[in-house]
Amino acid sequence: MNIFENPRIFNHHFPMADSFNSIFAHVVPAPEDPILWVTVTYNKNTSLLKVNLGVGAYRTKEEKPFVLNVVRRAKQMFVHNTSQVKEYLAITGLVDFNKLSAKLIFSADSRAIQEIGNVASKVESQLKLVTRILYSNPPIHGASIVATILKDRQMYDEWTVELKAMTDRIISTRQKLFDAMQARGTPGDWSHNIKQIGMFIFTGSNAEQVFLMTREYHTYMTSDGRISMTGLSSRTVPHLVDVMHDVVTKRI
Repeated sequence: MNIFENPRIFNHHFPMADSFNSIFAHVVPAPEDPILWVTVTYNKNTSLLKVNLGVGAYRTKEEKPFVLNVVRRAKQMFVHNTSQVKEYLAITGLVDFNKLSAKLIFSADSRAIQEIGNVASKVESQLKLVTRILYSNPPIHGASIVATILKDRQMYDEWTVELKAMTDRIISTRQKLFDAMQARGTPGDWSHNIKQIGMFIFTGSNAEQVFLMTREYHTYMTSDGRISMTGLSSRTVPHLVDVMHDVVTKRI
């Protein structure tokens, strides 16, 4: 038997271990993050029927993670660019990223950008204080990818095409879910499925219903009933409809 298999022998050789244990003996486990918990418990489930609708990143119709082709191209450009470095950025981040992102959000000739410019130095001085406390300076890699794409017209156009395909899939999935709920005759108004926008929707399910869907049907979502539309596919939409129909009609 080695010293690591016997606590008494281990503590004899490493007396600080007892002191370490006593210092932290009063610490209680922290509560699980309510959103990250969804994927953690999903990964532990061995059922072949399990469905994760809590994913926070885009998924393809095959339910796989997706990296835009234009992003892959930008990354390859970095690989072959010997002048590219990983030096720390200034506390305010990458200049090109900041300027190009502002133009993307407000448009180049926006009055908002002009007004921001008038007070930028004052606001920036305050933001620097906050930034220094939180993370000191932002990472360069992601910002460089974004800046590379936004300042190259061809890459920007490619990005918008790919982005349109992603949003079309989300909108289409919303419609498929709504139509399926209508066809199933599930009680209630499900029009919020197509009225809401973005990658997520609130299904209207309460915490008790979510618990039942997770425990009995291996269908995972946050306790407030929020689901990711890209977690759904033509394979899983019918499954979710059946699950929600059963919970709504039989478990109220």
